[in-house]
Amino acid sequence: MTATDYARSVAAAVKDRADLPPVTSGHETTAAAVLLNVENMLRMTGRRMEDEVLGIPGVGSVGKASMHLLLKHLPHPRKLILCDPYAATGDSLRGPAAGLPGRLRKAADEVVNVLGYRGEIEVIGGTSKLPDEFYESTVISADTNAPDIVDIARLRPGTMLVDDSIPPCYDRDIAMARITEKADLLFGQGDVIECATPMQKVFGWPPMMYELAGEEGVEWFAANTPDAFSTTQITSSVLSNVLVAQDGISPATGPAEPGRAAGHIDVLRKNGYVGGPPQCDGVMIPEESIARFVEQFGAVGVRAAGAES
Repeated sequence: MTATDYARSVAAAVKDRADLPPVTSGHETTAAAVLLNVENMLRMTGRRMEDEVLGIPGVGSVGKASMHLLLKHLPHPRKLILCDPYAATGDSLRGPAAGLPGRLRKAADEVVNVLGYRGEIEVIGGTSKLPDEFYESTVISADTNAPDIVDIARLRPGTMLVDDSIPPCYDRDIAMARITEKADLLFGQGDVIECATPMQKVFGWPPMMYELAGEEGVEWFAANTPDAFSTTQITSSVLSNVLVAQDGISPATGPAEPGRAAGHIDVLRKNGYVGGPPQCDGVMIPEESIARFVEQFGAVGVRAAGAES
């Protein structure tokens, strides 16, 4: 979105065209999709957000808007960890973020003063890798441009991660290997949601894609697109155009605004959308692995482990 200034440059380029649909960034729909996916994981496992440590790496456009939705629509976690790898500070702070610059300080202030969070907050900025403190997180909602910043090996058993990062914030192959072996992690694609009503999809690839990537490259792209061949799943940024055309959602450019994103979650719920199935960047997590995870780390499994200890 940086290349198009959050779609603002596209809107400016076609502002005098009457033969084109309105331009929208899709960020508000994506922020709403992240909430639906976190809700879906909590529902699947029977876990409660108030028992979790919520880690948020990335407080940019979608990251901050989805943070607002999570804290507005779900019970507050017992602890919140905010992290922005691009914040210009190396400090790791507990409590108020008065010494931090820019968007990280603003996000931390909004958590307390706008969203009314009264639990423990840890704020981490300006680091090329996530420090040990971040891996206390048991639920992670990620939206960052820092690839592979989440170290799969350091995630604590039972962690659930919803990732909307492009590219992914973790190594998919390593994640799937750990899931296959231990079934102690659960992953979701933050921008893919599901509807009970099947839909028909028509794909049209621009000729330039074939010129740049060749036929095999286009086939690979389609195979690694999370919702490409599903009749019930759709990427939120694609769906956002439909919402603008049919559901009275106004087109929007610029960074996501939490107030607008709240309107998108209402429309998605009205139309029966829920979070998509657990997956690692387009590779579905097998039902057997999900069942093993729920048995070990779902509400029943956690209570049983606590009773034994």
